[in-house]
Amino acid sequence: MSPPRWPCPPWHLRGDRFRRGRRLRSSGRPWPVTWLLPGWLCLGWLLLWPLPLAAELSSDDYHSGAAIRSEAERQQVQALIEEARAREAERARQRAAAEHAAAAEQAAAAATAMARRPRGEHLVTVHCSGCHPPERLALARHSHLGWGLTLLRMRLLHRAPVPLADLAPMIGHLGHVQGASALRLTLEYGLAALALGLPAGWLWRRRQRRR
Repeated sequence: MSPPRWPCPPWHLRGDRFRRGRRLRSSGRPWPVTWLLPGWLCLGWLLLWPLPLAAELSSDDYHSGAAIRSEAERQQVQALIEEARAREAERARQRAAAEHAAAAEQAAAAATAMARRPRGEHLVTVHCSGCHPPERLALARHSHLGWGLTLLRMRLLHRAPVPLADLAPMIGHLGHVQGASALRLTLEYGLAALALGLPAGWLWRRRQRRR
């Protein structure tokens, strides 16, 4: 049986080939063609490899006109840009008109709802909501006499712009909707009677002493 044939020379012949290559380089003789073939293949691969495609136009190039070749194309692109701007301005104008119409419709609905309310409630909202929050005003409870004194105090001491003609409807509405309890009603009318009765009693007694 014959020994196996090696695909490459034995180790002791490899060193001899290496030494022979060193002698070729040192002697200045030309290199074998087979040694230069890999270099030629790499050079051909670099030269024949297809170049990358040109990148797509960016938005800056498109708007700046760098890739437009003729004056007609430039005018066409400018016309498209102006048309897009006009459409955007028209949409903005339509949105503003729609918002204005919606606000006007809401204001008209609020005015209609306010007009349908009783006159006293409307006057209370107009004259009192500017200084007093509605939730705080809803907590107050007085009799008709108490509301009348409260509105007079606001008008005289705090300079509230409440006409005298509006006091009666406001007192009637507040006394009906936010009336006082039985205890508070007795207390308020009792204090009012005491405040009026003391001066009257003092005057009557003074007259009796003069007689």
